Amino acid sequence: MIKDSHEKDFIIFNPDTIWSNDYKDEILKMEKMYFSEKLENILLLVNKKFSFDKKLKGDFNLKNNLTKRLKKNLFTLGVK
Repeated sequence: MIKDSHEKDFIIFNPDTIWSNDYKDEILKMEKMYFSEKLENILLLVNKKFSFDKKLKGDFNLKNNLTKRLKKNLFTLGVK
């Protein structure tokens, strides 16, 4: 575990997600978008219909690249 860092930019991976090479292209796209658009942060969301966990309720909805929490949410934090 890292206690602190002097780096300005870093990636945090959600520990309850199964990560595989399937995410590589998406992570590289996120990195490119983060730097090219000079974003302060970026979050990988996946539509819950692609989750292996069919009981997943979802964390957010997504509209125009903005997240919103409603009673029924279609997206989750990078679970596929």
